Amino acid sequence: MRLKALLAALAAAILFWFAQASFIIPLGSDIPEFFVSNYGVREESPDHPRLAALRRAEKLDGVVAAGKSQFEKTVLLRGWARRQWEQHDGRFIYPPWDAAEILRLARRGNRGFCAQYAVVFLQAAISLGLHARYIDLPGHFLTAVWSDEHYKWAVMDPYLDLHYERAGVPLSGMDMHLASRRGDAGGIEAVSSSGERRPLETGELAAWSAYSILLRNDHLSEPVKVLAGGKPRALAVSGGESSYPVIGRDSVAVADAFLSFGKAGEERWADRAFTSDGDDFRRDMNSTLLFWTESAGQPGTVKVLLKAENSPDFSSFLVKTEGTDWEPSPEKFAVRLSPGVNEISARILTRRGWTGRPARIKVFRKPPWILVPRARPALPGSV
Repeated sequence: MRLKALLAALAAAILFWFAQASFIIPLGSDIPEFFVSNYGVREESPDHPRLAALRRAEKLDGVVAAGKSQFEKTVLLRGWARRQWEQHDGRFIYPPWDAAEILRLARRGNRGFCAQYAVVFLQAAISLGLHARYIDLPGHFLTAVWSDEHYKWAVMDPYLDLHYERAGVPLSGMDMHLASRRGDAGGIEAVSSSGERRPLETGELAAWSAYSILLRNDHLSEPVKVLAGGKPRALAVSGGESSYPVIGRDSVAVADAFLSFGKAGEERWADRAFTSDGDDFRRDMNSTLLFWTESAGQPGTVKVLLKAENSPDFSSFLVKTEGTDWEPSPEKFAVRLSPGVNEISARILTRRGWTGRPARIKVFRKPPWILVPRARPALPGSV
């Protein structure tokens, strides 16, 4: 009887302890990875006057208005870029990398190839607050645009008016290059801006046998450097049309810095930087890093710290907790947790209205069920 009474008392004590205990248990998180790289793409500011003028003159907001998502708007913009001119016979004056100047010359009958379509599309994308970069393949020049919906760089080929998907997910340049190395086009579809789809032929992957990106797109602030007649020089609108090279008369090569995937010596670009680290090509944009800890002075409360990662057009944070919609938030805040499972999400809002990938944490709060302690006053200046 004494043992039974002792066990009963012990069980009662354990139950009382559990009923009185207060704790918070993390159940999981989905926080974007951040990358450390020796390389970065220098970006043009979307506030550049030439970009603002391009957006107004070409009525780009109207061009993308029908798109229901960021990705749909990007595809509509790509289709617009491809429709601006067709190939012409005759003289090809190689213009500066300035979308407005390329369009002006093209509409007067100047020839233009993949590089000119890429410049027009990329600068139009930047004017709308999108992040974009140039891709260079053997014999072809195109772009990639960061997708906040798919959390990746999506290939956008304005000259062919195509992007590539597998199982409905857009593919990056690295995805295409690795598929080329494997010789496997299985499941890849080429998708036009009109929505037409077709299976990609294995032979089409040959264009992706070597993969390189240009390490900047700020060619309005700092004009592209070309080798014309064997001598490097900046090619700028300010020099006037008479200073532009003429293809067929002048030899022209872009002298800017590129980064290629693989090992130096195994590819065709002997004069470029090489890396075998695929993360050097990722550089995820508009990410939110979320850190949290329990509040020592406020039981059942967590303190949250947010940091913007790779978001040059950052405006503010948006936060969503249980029972609320997305609301503006400072980078530091406190949340009083409800008993049970709680989820806290945060994401970036850019000045152009794009929202980045959400960062999420899920925690379980067990409050005391009997004696609720009085919260200690917060220290001055604490969250």
